[in-house]
Amino acid sequence: MTLTRGGLAAFGIIAFAVSGALAAKRRDMDGVGIVTLACVTAVGGGVMRDLMMGAVPVAALVELWMIGLAATTGLVVMFTVPPNARERAPLLVFDAIGLGLFVVDGALRGLQYGLHPVAAALIGAVTGVGGGILRDVLASEVPLVFRRHSRLYVVPALLGGVLTVTLDALGLAGVLGMSGTAALVTTVRIVAIVRGWHASSDRLLIRRWGRSSREERS
Repeated sequence: MTLTRGGLAAFGIIAFAVSGALAAKRRDMDGVGIVTLACVTAVGGGVMRDLMMGAVPVAALVELWMIGLAATTGLVVMFTVPPNARERAPLLVFDAIGLGLFVVDGALRGLQYGLHPVAAALIGAVTGVGGGILRDVLASEVPLVFRRHSRLYVVPALLGGVLTVTLDALGLAGVLGMSGTAALVTTVRIVAIVRGWHASSDRLLIRRWGRSSREERS
């Protein structure tokens, strides 16, 4: 694992582990549930990625520091966040941070494994959204990515995957380029949450444009 990928993975694990632990707190889970959800959220996307690529054993079972870091983060959240914490905003922010970091890490991993750039971009998106899907399922919630009125989630993930493979092709896949890409994905996701952007907005605009066009012709 390169220094760039190692840093992305480490910070991504921390961010997603925090989001998983916060989700468990909101569901009044005990300590085991909090640590479990932290670990599953942190490494779930990477496990999906490796299984889809046929890279077995998966990285999380070879580089055990990943699970250790996720579990430690879960414990920190368990002992520092009040039991009655119900605010959703911190969960969404850490989820957005993890999304950005893991999209880039997943795309780089795909390229390293020899995937076509298009496939690597897609595998990056899967890596970014996979952990959150597992977290929400275990917390008995509809995954954010599948909710009808969910703020943009897949779009920034795909954007990050495409940008990562493009920068790699241009020889710009250094710490600065990859950190900037992760920050862009996170920013787009957070702005979408704040401004209320969601995928159905595009369909709504298309319907309005079509209706106005018909009115002009009539």
